[in-house]
Amino acid sequence: MPKFHIVPTTEVPQRKVASREAAVRAEYVGYIDKIGRTHAGKLTPSEGETTQALRRRLGAAAKHTGKELVVKRNGQDIYFWRKPSRRKA
Repeated sequence: MPKFHIVPTTEVPQRKVASREAAVRAEYVGYIDKIGRTHAGKLTPSEGETTQALRRRLGAAAKHTGKELVVKRNGQDIYFWRKPSRRKA
């Protein structure tokens, strides 16, 4: 039989991976927020990063905020901008 204990929730170990992922997502949400609706952002991967990783992180951040992005790659650069909203006539 396993040993059962009741512990305060403050003593429950937190996943470090989740907090690291949240920090990265917050960084990319910041990039999206900075461009607004009239500008595009440009990301260039640093050493050890890939364009695929940048695209994946941008997509996760956009999904988290409910914003739609257009993401294009040109060589090693990633360009992104807010997708224009469609107006009903």
